Amino acid sequence: MMSQKPGQEDSTEINTPAEIIAKSALQEYRVINAILKARNQAILDIYRKSKQKSIKASQQIDRGEE
Repeated sequence: MMSQKPGQEDSTEINTPAEIIAKSALQEYRVINAILKARNQAILDIYRKSKQKSIKASQQIDRGEE
């Protein structure tokens, strides 16, 4: 018989409801985290593009161009 270390699960062990809920919550957290990272990156990209346009327009005004 093989002894297990504490915290090591047997692959044939049936998960308890608490373990199933915890795993589900962790998966949900990871999905939400990925969505928020993508959203934040999109916001940064829009901000940078807008800032570049603003700087370019300001430079054109300074040079007397329109």
